[in-house]
Amino acid sequence: MGYFTTALEGKDFLCGSEPTLADCYALPMLRNFTKGTMAFVPKETLDAYPAVTAYLAKLMAIPAVAKWYEGKA
Repeated sequence: MGYFTTALEGKDFLCGSEPTLADCYALPMLRNFTKGTMAFVPKETLDAYPAVTAYLAKLMAIPAVAKWYEGKA
């Protein structure tokens, strides 16, 4: 998560101020870290990385993304 924290410094998304394919690729992986279903990865794992959790929240606030994940665990 240190890599993501550094990559997000001064930016809203991985490649700047707008989401790109890179963000679409990272989103499912990061969401999996928050579910508590991965072996040896507690669902609170990302809590120690506020820049990453804020990034995840920004992605999930995009209407099309929110609609896609609506009703999905």
